[in-house]
Amino acid sequence: MHLRERVLGLARRHLNKGEPIPADLLAQADSLGILLSELEQSTNPTTEELAKKERKLWQTLERIT
Repeated sequence: MHLRERVLGLARRHLNKGEPIPADLLAQADSLGILLSELEQSTNPTTEELAKKERKLWQTLERIT
């Protein structure tokens, strides 16, 4: 595995767990020219966001019936 892939994978793991990215990992990414701020802008909805949408949908359906 390439060092860039390793750094990106570790950063994604921390973000997925809701943890901050450690300073040493940020320093490694910076030395490799990787912008980890790009990772924080997820295009996929999280489970929590999907659950909120589903609850709103159910509330709307309950009002209709």
